[in-house]
Amino acid sequence: MLQCTTLWQRYMCYTRRLIAPGATASSAGARCKQETQEGERYMKATHTLVVLMGALLLFGQANAGDDPKVAAEVMALARAQWDAEVAGKSVAEQMAGTADDYTEFNPDYPVRLDGKALNSRLWEATSSDGSKSLLGDMQNAKVQVYGDTAVLTYNFVGVNRDKDGKVSPNKAKSTRVYSKIGGKWMLVHANFAPVD
Repeated sequence: MLQCTTLWQRYMCYTRRLIAPGATASSAGARCKQETQEGERYMKATHTLVVLMGALLLFGQANAGDDPKVAAEVMALARAQWDAEVAGKSVAEQMAGTADDYTEFNPDYPVRLDGKALNSRLWEATSSDGSKSLLGDMQNAKVQVYGDTAVLTYNFVGVNRDKDGKVSPNKAKSTRVYSKIGGKWMLVHANFAPVD
């Protein structure tokens, strides 16, 4: 009787039914040995692939660098925009650090807003009603740096005064993406999600 000594051999011999009724032990043994060798090569290749994928995942996570200098720069850009808004500066001054091809998602519109020019016109129109930002800042800020790209995520906290003088909190979950363009960090995309 043929002896299948390893788990892989048992799998190959019985699961694939290599030992057919009436087959001799020597013919089944040769077939089993050949299948076992192929299976072991497959297992080694699979093991190698799993190890490589694990290494790639670890290396991929290491690509997101913590760069305190970049983090300070991009957080300062966001705060400068809010400070310009509180100070009543023009929309052009508020968006000075924004790239021309800037895109944005926000809760006011169901579509992506494309371009700094469109965003500027919309901001001017909505701020013409007499409402004003009194304060804006971020909490739980995190900056991930990928070469010339920096992703800033944070919880926005602010205070607004409407045209009737009523003061209310302003809050959002926010992401801003900055890219180094011409040696200067520029805002290229933002997503502002409401918090209920």
